[in-house]
Amino acid sequence: MFGKTTRKSLAVIGLLMACAMGEAAAPQGAAILDVDFQQGPGGLPDGAKVSGGMWLGGWLVTDNDQKIILDCGYEIKNGAMELTFARYDTSGSPTGYTAPPLMKPNWLVSLWQNDKFSRNEGNHFLYDLSIAQRYEGFQGTVRARLSPPQGEGAFTWDLNFGKWTDLTLDGQTPMTIRLVWKDGKAVFTDIKGNEYKPEQGVLNNLRYVMLGGGSRGSTIGVRFLKLRVMDLDKSEAPAKPKRRVVFDVDLTKGPSALPAQSYVLGGKWGDGWQATGKNQRIVFDPGYQIRNGILEVTVARENVEDIGGEKIDIMGIYEEPSMDHSDMHGDTFLLRIGEAEVTKKVQACIKLFSKERIPEHWGQLWEQRYGKVTDWVMDGKTPHTFKFEWKNGTASFTDLTGKVYHCPNNAFGQINNLRYVALGGDRYNDGSSILGMRFLRMRLIDLDVPEAAK
Repeated sequence: MFGKTTRKSLAVIGLLMACAMGEAAAPQGAAILDVDFQQGPGGLPDGAKVSGGMWLGGWLVTDNDQKIILDCGYEIKNGAMELTFARYDTSGSPTGYTAPPLMKPNWLVSLWQNDKFSRNEGNHFLYDLSIAQRYEGFQGTVRARLSPPQGEGAFTWDLNFGKWTDLTLDGQTPMTIRLVWKDGKAVFTDIKGNEYKPEQGVLNNLRYVMLGGGSRGSTIGVRFLKLRVMDLDKSEAPAKPKRRVVFDVDLTKGPSALPAQSYVLGGKWGDGWQATGKNQRIVFDPGYQIRNGILEVTVARENVEDIGGEKIDIMGIYEEPSMDHSDMHGDTFLLRIGEAEVTKKVQACIKLFSKERIPEHWGQLWEQRYGKVTDWVMDGKTPHTFKFEWKNGTASFTDLTGKVYHCPNNAFGQINNLRYVALGGDRYNDGSSILGMRFLRMRLIDLDVPEAAK
């Protein structure tokens, strides 16, 4: 759309962000908002309002009237905001022509005292990064409505700062800005670390954060990576453990237990779900790629003469909805039972694929037949649980006996985009589905997002 973004380049962004945000010491306080947009919509706090845009290694503004609004929950008297973003150069792109007229501001980020988002009332702060800044040669413009130290009315802070060439317009390099308001005094720090302060006026009591634009247009080509808003009057609370249960589905309760982000192709219900023929499966979609996570599946199995096919991917999680690893279809982590496993009398076969290594055997990183077929209790009743885990680019698998297996070479650090869960089978090998296996429970966990407050 604006330039090529690769999986490798997105991984580099994380490293660059850590360096960029560590250059200056951040103010100390309680984090009221701490959002990693690279986690997709699952990383947003409760109550976030999203209008348009695209989730691509962060939240990308692709057209006008696109924004995200976040509510801190109360007016923060003394606080700080830190925002990291990347920006594409849209000047040579047809998308650039959809930008608002030259003199209309595009608010990359704005903070407001109330939810009317009016420049005529309440304190607010705006960082303007539009075509006007490009043609005038500035890095950006700070616009704010400040309360007067005394009396009625308001004081407006309107400041052009820096140089347009300070910006790196490759869509990948993270750039960080910061605003601190304390004891009525405001300090803005640009992407080069330069500080700017208004000569007069008081800035306080800010509550709402708007990203991407306002009523006059949006900052097309900006990808938001991370946002942090702090209350400097509060001490930092203990960090919440990052382990959010995305799905926890008890299939023994029937189709009524399924979440809205799922669909069923065929099969039958009865104390769980099981396939009865080809191209039958249940698919779950969390709505975003999970970089670090856990998938747990519990099944019961009975001994049947026909298991359903030569190669059956009985359960797994996939980067792309095609759910077929025989072509360029992204990261894939699955469990297989087929004729080879039956002949060799093993428990099953682990298979792992990486999109980056597609030229090498369709990206296969790991294939391991393990255990013994006698590990199974094939009475159709005994529950067996399997666990798939991927973290920091590598992967591990726990079989039904509790034994843990690790991917060789740490998967070269390349497993970090898994999304679609399939039970019963996938689209590989003409859509074979496992027969004689009843699926009882499925849990999907995101290890990068804290559990929401109850």
